[in-house]
Amino acid sequence: MSGEIQELSRRLNIPTTTLYGWKVDFKKKLLREGSLQVETSKFSSNDKFQAVLDTSSMSELEVGEYLRQHGILKEELALWKKSMINAFNKSPVVDPGVSKELAKQNTTVKRLEKELRYKEKALAETAALLVLQKKVQAIWGGNRDD
Repeated sequence: MSGEIQELSRRLNIPTTTLYGWKVDFKKKLLREGSLQVETSKFSSNDKFQAVLDTSSMSELEVGEYLRQHGILKEELALWKKSMINAFNKSPVVDPGVSKELAKQNTTVKRLEKELRYKEKALAETAALLVLQKKVQAIWGGNRDD
């Protein structure tokens, strides 16, 4: 590719830096318009995440240096950051069948908890009556049929 640009530069008598600048500007324009899809094979998801993470606390100059070193366009980084933010803000999609099953299980759990509270109260009442019965027997002695 660089050989082609150098050949074009020589033929048209235009500096290579100008041609490279035009190329970058054109790529940026296509990215903004959505006509150009960023090469997915060049950067993995981990690479994109790491780039966003690394550049989050950098100054503008440091970000520029980082992008040049790693061959990333500023617009690409902005798209990655935006897609990460969107991914974190999305609420999880729940299958309607799973949602109905979860609601059914919640109803069952509430019913069982209510039943458990009722039985615990009944058990506590029975225990209290037994304690009182033993105290009555201890005070009055034996079984009395009055």
